[in-house]
Amino acid sequence: YCRGLLEAIESRRPAGSTYVVTSFDKRPLKVVKRLAPDADVLFIVNNGKCGEAEIREAEELGAKRIGVRIDRVTRNE
Repeated sequence: YCRGLLEAIESRRPAGSTYVVTSFDKRPLKVVKRLAPDADVLFIVNNGKCGEAEIREAEELGAKRIGVRIDRVTRNE
């Protein structure tokens, strides 16, 4: 599945564009990074928080982006 996804992305991606592979499941993100180390991935956090633990998880996956639900985010914390 992941290999097919990456092939589809590369065959259709316009020059100069950025495609980001997203998932809340760590397994496909790990596979994507193994198959394409330069792939841009986003880890969707289920608990809605973006604390130190979530940042560590994203870093372990090689993700430079984290997705959270906006209705669970406070800008005052």
